[in-house]
Amino acid sequence: MQLRSLSSHGLIPYIKSIGSSDNDFLRSFVFNLYYSFIYGVYVTIGTLEKAKLDWNIIFISINPLPGSMVGWYDYANNMRLNLFAPFSLHGRVFKTGYLFTIIYFLITGLIFTYFENIIRKLLSNNKRTFAFLIIILLSLHIFYAFEYNMRAAIRYFYYVLFILFIAYILRQVKKNLPKIKTNEK
Repeated sequence: MQLRSLSSHGLIPYIKSIGSSDNDFLRSFVFNLYYSFIYGVYVTIGTLEKAKLDWNIIFISINPLPGSMVGWYDYANNMRLNLFAPFSLHGRVFKTGYLFTIIYFLITGLIFTYFENIIRKLLSNNKRTFAFLIIILLSLHIFYAFEYNMRAAIRYFYYVLFILFIAYILRQVKKNLPKIKTNEK
């Protein structure tokens, strides 16, 4: 939120603003975390009050295919508290009842455990940038779960899986490329 007030936008201006004395980045960052959680409670309560239980929406939300292919846009406009606030993942999950809530968060915990093991291996192999990318994406899942719909939050799991899949393919290609023999003099 604090980045919106900058005169220029993009990754480089955002990174430069972190150390800027004009912008109290740490204070703003802490406020935004606080705001996300407080606002997330409001959105979750609103979702519990206004959302209707529809298993189609749950299945569409966890489906990794594009929204146009699974019918997301048939439901999206009706899943809002108001013009600015969509129903939250937490509210949607809590609306389904105790059994689904327990199963959903158990599976989510297992997914995070799987990714944590991968992150630990990456860090032990000194691949910090790759590990940091995965941590950022998983953090976005957590933040989006408080304020945004289930589909928006869950997609970060798919992004991480896609990145890991591409990394696996690249490792396999690199490993299986024929070695080019060089003539040594």
